[in-house]
Amino acid sequence: MQVPFGEWLPDIPDHLNKGATTATNVFPAAVSYKPFKASQQKSNALDSQCFGGFSTKDNSANVYTFAGTKSKLYKLSGETFSDVSQASTTYNAGADNFWSFSNFGTTVVASNGEDSPQKFVVGTSSAFADLGGSPPIFTFSAVIRDFLVVGRIKTVKNRVQWSGINDVETWTAGTKQSDYQDLADGGEITGIVGGEYGYIFQENQITRMDYVGGTTVFRFSVVSKNRGSIYAKAIAHVGKRVFFYSQDGFFEIDGENVKAIGQHKVNDYFKDNLSAGYQQNIIAATDPLNHLAVWSYPSTDATTGVQDRLLIYNYSVNRWSVVETAAEMIFTQFSEAFTVDTLDTASSSLDSLTVSLDSRYWQGGVVNFAGFDSDHKLIQFDGSNLAATLETGEIEPAPGARTTITMIRPLVDGTSTARVTSRLRLADSGTSTSYSSLQSNGDIPVRSSGRYHKIGVAISAATTWNDAQGIDLIAIKSGLRWVIQ
Repeated sequence: MQVPFGEWLPDIPDHLNKGATTATNVFPAAVSYKPFKASQQKSNALDSQCFGGFSTKDNSANVYTFAGTKSKLYKLSGETFSDVSQASTTYNAGADNFWSFSNFGTTVVASNGEDSPQKFVVGTSSAFADLGGSPPIFTFSAVIRDFLVVGRIKTVKNRVQWSGINDVETWTAGTKQSDYQDLADGGEITGIVGGEYGYIFQENQITRMDYVGGTTVFRFSVVSKNRGSIYAKAIAHVGKRVFFYSQDGFFEIDGENVKAIGQHKVNDYFKDNLSAGYQQNIIAATDPLNHLAVWSYPSTDATTGVQDRLLIYNYSVNRWSVVETAAEMIFTQFSEAFTVDTLDTASSSLDSLTVSLDSRYWQGGVVNFAGFDSDHKLIQFDGSNLAATLETGEIEPAPGARTTITMIRPLVDGTSTARVTSRLRLADSGTSTSYSSLQSNGDIPVRSSGRYHKIGVAISAATTWNDAQGIDLIAIKSGLRWVIQ
């Protein structure tokens, strides 16, 4: 009988769980799981922990990647981050703050909630400088229509303020439609998402911001009352879809609809696995290429609060997985362009390149899921495949009877091992066989007796494979010569 791995559902009991009970170091696809790759360092080290990363392109497809630490701002060139902080300035991003970046035309705006907002004009600037027009000191920013909208003002934590129309350096209320709005309910602002319309996230509320012009300028409509994002870095978006972690789990918002995406799936798992006292270290980002929303977080194994897990949601198929890897910061990065001199960083031999030299990949601008590791170096997840583990839900091959599993055939297009965990009663904890190796015919001989069984498949690190779909098994009903295939 064939048993698919199915959707990872750690919040559901093993018995009668129609999905997978384990999905580690993989990411979900439509009818399978795919390998998640190890991180590889791509740059020199920043001076300390990365508190924010940002990447953008100009109209000529030139890529600009920035990063911020507690005291400095950096710009990437090739594989080297250089300090582009304002001259004679030491920034003061506190441990609970982080750098927020937005690009308004050719101007990149950086803010940390403590220092004067900074600007960098791509193609012109060699270092950051103070943003003009006497803007407020703010934490969050996003471009909504033709305005830079900022929030969590240092002196008024529930205030939203916006620049003049098409003018990022006009901040006088009443000039060029610049103005501000205090949100009476919902608590402190914890994030802003831009676009044709915007979302203002607060601790306990989400408000939609629509441009209407005239003396009103923006209309504010509450789309989620008593639910917001309590952690400032736990919001990510791609296009009009926004993903966030609230006090009662994971949600997606699109337009005016708020949809639960973690309920009865991963909410309980995440809450139990999240390190107490370090919840503020959750960071969200998206991997548009693979349709993934990702949360980097410190698990209960991370005693110092450093993020050591990635919780992954494939928003095209509504399925989850978890990856055991460390990343102190994650963000979406555009790849740098390659030259003849820098091709050797991709491969030591032209013959071993996996991407054609005619591909636009080498021109840069390709979306990558990136981050920073504990060495404070830029990383991309493009190394060898991580060691993966998948496990089915618990099945009962012959309802009401004891069975013996004698053979497992992993439905994996690569070498793997498998084991069986069996128990006679639901009150039992279950006994597992050792992982057994794949034979030349694709079978794995095992022997495990019980009424309830779940099958685990392990794939070693650096193994070449693309899809893991499930298992095929042979079960013999105890006391009879019936074979269940």
